[in-house]
Amino acid sequence: MRTRTLSALLLLAACAASDTEHRSAADPPLIARELIARRVASIADDSFPLTTPIRIRLLGDTLVVADIGDDRIALFDRDLELLHVFGRSGAGPGELQGAFELVCADGLIAVGDMTNQRISFFTPDGQLVREIRLDEALRSFVVGPDGSVYHVSISGRDALFTVIAPDGTRRPWGTRPPGLRPGTDDGRRVIEQDEVLALRTPDGAVHVLDNREGVLIRFDSAGAVQHTVQLPRWLLEPIRKRHEALARSLARQGLHVYPGTIAKDLSLTSDGRLLLAVASGDVVAVVVDPATYSPREIRVPAGEGPWDAARRAVSLALHGDTLYAVTTDGLYAFVLEPAQAG
Repeated sequence: MRTRTLSALLLLAACAASDTEHRSAADPPLIARELIARRVASIADDSFPLTTPIRIRLLGDTLVVADIGDDRIALFDRDLELLHVFGRSGAGPGELQGAFELVCADGLIAVGDMTNQRISFFTPDGQLVREIRLDEALRSFVVGPDGSVYHVSISGRDALFTVIAPDGTRRPWGTRPPGLRPGTDDGRRVIEQDEVLALRTPDGAVHVLDNREGVLIRFDSAGAVQHTVQLPRWLLEPIRKRHEALARSLARQGLHVYPGTIAKDLSLTSDGRLLLAVASGDVVAVVVDPATYSPREIRVPAGEGPWDAARRAVSLALHGDTLYAVTTDGLYAFVLEPAQAG
């Protein structure tokens, strides 16, 4: 399961096309053109601490990167200089087997472990604080103000999350929208990996992306739906066309694939906005206002160049005017500039 999930994510990242068949968002787009820093793995140089980086998050001014290939967590400064590395493979306390999801909250780093099916909380220097067992496959999660874990439930028709308190007690939370209720029509009985992505903003709201339909949903702190909106057509159409072409190609080989997901990742920017990592033509990300859900696109220039790393990224982070991209071969930093009119 771990290999299949990783392969699907990397396939989505690799399928980014260079078409520009989309309409502009209301705000002028940002362009990731200038590469200002990078750290690339090298066989001859063992100074790069990661083998298969998969997620990047912000902890203040520090970049936190999860390495699913070597079960380690690496911390970098904004210039991509290494600050600290911790973690080792295993099933014991503080050990990891498939460090996939990352949430930074209240000064701690919460690591979602795919194989051990738990969430481990560490201090930035790598000291284990506590662990919470999921007792089900890892999905997207957020951390509440009291330290509770809100984990996307893989089954159950009514509640979208299972809340696991620090003392281990559990309760359902958040009304599951009809479109995200596991059904039996297509044989699926659980929510698949990355089908639902979630994060919590500083105001306490929980934001959920229905990653099949491209719908954003905002829940208040009590679990009631406050707002829903579908992502703009100019963003969704190129992604869906690419998925349909891939599905047709595989069907000719006698293979069946489930409908593809829209975003590769969902994270929080340094100023509290939502950041969706996508592959929609030359659009590599969309910054979303958490109050209005108005989008602003981040593009790369057409054609090949150092910005191709942003197209291939499996995870992105945005701090100020710097976009950080994680690919399976390294880390990249791009300065953003407004697109020129005309």
